Formats: sequence, structure tokens, C-alpha cells
Amino acid sequence: AAQKMCDHLLKKEYYKFAQMTYTRAMEKNEGGLTEMARFMGAQEQAMAAQGVSVVGAYPGDASGIIDTAGELQCTIPQHVKLKQPSGPHTYRTLLFAISRDKGKTWQFLDLRDMTLTELRKEFPTLSTKHNVPPTQR
Repeated sequence: AAQKMCDHLLKKEYYKFAQMTYTRAMEKNEGGLTEMARFMGAQEQAMAAQGVSVVGAYPGDASGIIDTAGELQCTIPQHVKLKQPSGPHTYRTLLFAISRDKGKTWQFLDLRDMTLTELRKEFPTLSTKHNVPPTQR
């Protein structure tokens, strides 16, 4: 599922990408899926105007699954490759993978340079047992 989400990003299928975002995060996003997809498209255009484009995205290995608060949760590193005027750059972010149906479907939440403590203020069902290293840029 994480690879599928990366594929949507690469194909600029922002609505499909937004559909794989953690439902509780989308509930906090004014405008929902449509607004998130529009925002991602605008971001892509702004990056392109600066000569930056996403040329690759792939997930790393998932952590162990934690069963908590009626959800299965794990973390997955995500690597995003950029082409930019100063040369190629790959950055790594951390995704929370969350399933509310015992693993049949998965949704994702990006750590977004936040600590687990900060993210848990918005999403208190995230387990404190996750090992969250600092985001690498």
C-alpha cells in the first residue's frame, strides 16, 4: 500500500494520493480530499517553476506492527528523490501506516518534521511505542 501511495505521487494522481491519507487527518483538513489534491498540484507547479521535480519515491521496510486503540500501526520510511538545479537530492521522511480494519486497507500519515509527542497532540491514538528517529533532509 505504501508503494501504491508513492506511485500516485509520481503519477501526479493527487486525489488518489489524498484518499490514502489517514482519515482522521483529512477530517482536520478544511476542504477534504479535493482541497488536499488541489494544494498538492499547486505545490508541484511551484516546485517546477523553481526547476525542482519529484523523480522517484519508494517506501523502506516497515517497523513491527503495534495493535492499539482499535488500529494496527507501524512506521515506514519513505524516500523521495528530487531533481533540482543544484543536483539530485533524496530526502527521507517517516510515515505512520494505520489500518482500522485489521490490515485489509492502510492509510498514511506523514510525520512532517514533528516529534511523536507533537503529533500525538493532534492524533492521540498513535502509540507511544513507535520508534521515531529525527527526520533527515
